[in-house]
Amino acid sequence: MQVDEQFMDWWINELKREPFPKEWVIPILKNLQGHPEAPRLWEKHINGILRQALKFQQTTHEPCVYHRTNQEPQLMLRQVDDFLVSTKTRQEGQAVRDEIQAHVTQPLHDLLDKNN
Repeated sequence: MQVDEQFMDWWINELKREPFPKEWVIPILKNLQGHPEAPRLWEKHINGILRQALKFQQTTHEPCVYHRTNQEPQLMLRQVDDFLVSTKTRQEGQAVRDEIQAHVTQPLHDLLDKNN
């Protein structure tokens, strides 16, 4: 994958990472988009992040609704790759967003850090 402006903006502004040369090419080891198993694999991947790494629990009545208590109760609704987070303060909500972002992008960080 050739690095473009949108990716570089996301990398610098959202992830607060240092820019890297635009000539770099990021190798794609497995293309999941368009693969027949992609929805199931994404569900397994994101559910693992939310339940194991972030300690959210799925509700019994609706598997796309999660909850946890981190000093204050937190609720999350997930539809494929869209998230709606309900927390007491905006800062808590941003912290949850940052946790998810960090876990989802970790393989990319590992790859780029290995090449530096």
